[in-house]
Amino acid sequence: ASEQGHLNILKLLVEHGADINQNDGSTALRSACMQGHLDCVKWLLENSADASLVNEDTGSTPLIVAVLNSSEDMVALLLKHGNNGLNTAVTGHDGLSALHAAAARRNPAILGMLLHHGANIHATSKRGWTALDHAVIRQSIG
Repeated sequence: ASEQGHLNILKLLVEHGADINQNDGSTALRSACMQGHLDCVKWLLENSADASLVNEDTGSTPLIVAVLNSSEDMVALLLKHGNNGLNTAVTGHDGLSALHAAAARRNPAILGMLLHHGANIHATSKRGWTALDHAVIRQSIG
C-alpha cells in the first residue's frame, strides 16, 4: 500500500495488525520514500515507523533513498523525525552514505540539511572517497 501511495489502505492494514516495520527486504517506509509518497512517509513516521531499518539487498535506508530521489521535502521530514534513531552515517553495501549520495546528485539544499544534522563530511566510501570527491567527479563528468 505504501509503495502505491494508498494511505487509507495503509492505515487499515496497520489498524488490523500489520507490522509497520516488517522488513522483508524493504519496509513500508522505504517503499514510500522510493516512490515519493510524502503523505505515506509522514503518516508512517508519526506512527512509529523505524527510519533506521536497512534494506537487506542494498544496505540503503529510507534517508538514502530520499536523497537519491532528490526529494528535499522527504529528506527534511526524515531528518525532523531523526530522534527515532535516524543515523546520517549509515552506509549502503557500497559504503556510500546519504551525504555521498547528495554530493553525487549535486543537491546543495540536501547537502546543507545533512550537514546541519551532523553528517560526517570526512566519511569515506569503500573506495576511500569522501562526499567532496563524489561532488568533484560528478561536476567533471556532469
